[in-house]
Amino acid sequence: MHASRTVLGTILVMGATGLQGAMDRAGAQTAGYFFGLSSPGAITQGGSNSQLYNASRAILQPNAPPMLFSANIGVDGILTDNAEQTAGDRERDFSSVFSAGGILTADTVRFSGLLSATATYQAYANNSQFDQWAGYGFGNVRGIVLPSVAYIDFFGSADDAVRTGGGIEKSFIQPDQNTHYYSAGASPVLVLPFARSATSFTQYRISRVWFVNNTQRIDIPGLSLGPVSNETDQSLREDLRLPGAIAPRLLTDVSLNASDTDTGNSFSGDLKRASAEWINEYEITRAVSGIFGAGYEDVSNTSVPSAGDRGMIWDVGARVKPNADSYLLLVYGRHDGFTDFAGELAWRIGPRTDLYAEYSDSLTTAQQGFTGGNAGAVLAPDGAVTGITYNQNPLIGVLDDSLLNGGPGSDSILPALGIPIGTADNLSPLQDGLFRVRQLSGSARWLGDANQLVLTGYYADNQSLTPLETPSSTISGGNLSWSRSLVPSLTGQAQIAYSRVSGTEDADLYQFSAGADYLASETISLSLRYDLIWHKAIGNGAGYVQNAITLSIRKSFD
Repeated sequence: MHASRTVLGTILVMGATGLQGAMDRAGAQTAGYFFGLSSPGAITQGGSNSQLYNASRAILQPNAPPMLFSANIGVDGILTDNAEQTAGDRERDFSSVFSAGGILTADTVRFSGLLSATATYQAYANNSQFDQWAGYGFGNVRGIVLPSVAYIDFFGSADDAVRTGGGIEKSFIQPDQNTHYYSAGASPVLVLPFARSATSFTQYRISRVWFVNNTQRIDIPGLSLGPVSNETDQSLREDLRLPGAIAPRLLTDVSLNASDTDTGNSFSGDLKRASAEWINEYEITRAVSGIFGAGYEDVSNTSVPSAGDRGMIWDVGARVKPNADSYLLLVYGRHDGFTDFAGELAWRIGPRTDLYAEYSDSLTTAQQGFTGGNAGAVLAPDGAVTGITYNQNPLIGVLDDSLLNGGPGSDSILPALGIPIGTADNLSPLQDGLFRVRQLSGSARWLGDANQLVLTGYYADNQSLTPLETPSSTISGGNLSWSRSLVPSLTGQAQIAYSRVSGTEDADLYQFSAGADYLASETISLSLRYDLIWHKAIGNGAGYVQNAITLSIRKSFD
């Protein structure tokens, strides 16, 4: 079987209506927005499993057909007391959101993976200027050219993001503030064994992200943001994997990389990277290994000379691995001209409880958070999650690469650990420029028979290398979501969240939501939800309070 969490990326194949990541719009969303109309972070009715995750596992069942498809239509009615989100002159309004889409999964000889898509239209009773079409999505297609040797992954996603970052608000009750994005790409891969203990992995990746709505420069009292432009990223990687070739307990990887980031704006230019590193992990005991690496890098950008670096790169660290599915990896080294720590914790405390945390220090753009994070996203029981990418830390990216560790078609019965992708997409304000980003984030999950708890926290320090055009910022916050199966057909849900943004603006954002889902039949579901949003702007009058009530009905077709 090829459709597995190690395979799942994302692909966009629809036109102007875009894609929708989670077809159960009544489910809870732990990836940064909350419950209701949702994206790849949504979980299904009952609060214990992502519908996309369920679909990706269903195709793996021995008696499953090679292709599965389910369709979905729905209507949401949203009543709010502050449609324009202003401090004064609060105006009530009612909007209807009509949605239609489906999920397709496949596990055939030539194609495998998952694709979901939903188009939506939102219409307001009073504020017709907010009426809009939109689309949301998450999916993957792997094309097998030659089994275990050559294949192509297509990936992408579509969702809403908040320009200032730290986006924990509900997107469908603030359409004028959100920026919609579409991210798509492809990655051909060639795997060639050279000897019994040596394998060459060659990967080319091209990806692009597009932004729609609210992309202009914003410079008003209390809020300063540069414009956000479309971006194209390309990279060519070659890894020569040598497990045990030099010494019995030594994993060696010779990693070569060349990349080009077209930031889409003249003041931030093109960021070009080339690097070569000899990476090693030596198993001292079954539970402890030492890590060391050395190499050379060349980083350049003609528009931003301060982003350039040329010289040695190195890493030294260790991994503690108490069992086969948990580890703590910590390294200290130099990349992108910065010397700092980097680390990752993936800890399965028990069959129902796990922890994930990461820290990285990298030179990047806001757009790479979408192209890199979404390309590496995998499905977990509570939605799509992502970990440290190669751009954030090359050594950790190589050691954790599922392709290098498992090869084509590798599978795992363990659900993925990581940061909800909706949270990861909002850790930087959406603006052009180059940034040194120091990012610390973590997530803890408890998945019981009747209850699910997910706690996510984050801190990101975004230091601008183009300060005359784009300001620096810091973002911190967290959210706690809970869902409980009250009776077989009824599920209750609640979430509290907080974020703090400074630099681009100085504001605190609070949100509380609570709701319930009712399964009226095997194909029809109802949901009712309440949202409270408090945007507390410091030092200006741009703050506001908003209440909203959402009633939804969904019909699915298999």
